[in-house]
Amino acid sequence: MCAIIFGAKQLEIGWVQGLDPFAEWIGTPDNIPANTGAGKRYPQGPICMLNGTAMPTMCCCSDSGSITAELLAAMLKQIDSSNIFDRSDGIPPFLLLDGHGSRFDLAFLEYINSPRHPWHVCIGVPYGTSYWQVGDSTEQNGCFKMHLTQAKRDLLTKKALYHLPFAIEKTDVVGIVAHAWEKSFARLCTNKKAVAERGWGPLNYNCLLNPEIQLTKFGVVPLN
Repeated sequence: MCAIIFGAKQLEIGWVQGLDPFAEWIGTPDNIPANTGAGKRYPQGPICMLNGTAMPTMCCCSDSGSITAELLAAMLKQIDSSNIFDRSDGIPPFLLLDGHGSRFDLAFLEYINSPRHPWHVCIGVPYGTSYWQVGDSTEQNGCFKMHLTQAKRDLLTKKALYHLPFAIEKTDVVGIVAHAWEKSFARLCTNKKAVAERGWGPLNYNCLLNPEIQLTKFGVVPLN
């Protein structure tokens, strides 16, 4: 699931819908559905597909624009409400997280330990997420940042040509993210490569073979 956190006290519907002022309007002035979706006036965020179930982008907000325990719990709640994971076998879904403080706050811990929707949550070690977190890989996060920068640059250039305010507005965010997402996190082949290189599929100790991590092994003395 793609989640976008805005730095604000209250979320506005216009930010969730997004706005592409350069997209041609389709149909009558009140035909909102025909103008909602990728490449349209109201682009919205990326939609992820798993086992035939569509998972829309979750837009939320916090004062600082950072993740909180409440937001993290809300994200899992949206996933659970979609029934995207089969819980009929009694095995809770598994979630791997880094050691951010929000993972240890009460709101999140209460949600994942509720008998109504339990989750198996593990904190990945070592803390250097670039070693083991698939989302931090060059194929995903690195590529995403590159295309995000390009999308911002292209949008600002176009705004300048049309004499619009030279700024990235909150209504621009979901469209920019969707553009970069399609060229990074949504690419199946590079995702598989990132998963394999980090040792998650096939499941092995590949992460621990990293030379920098090997230096932290007990009994290993780095040579200067």
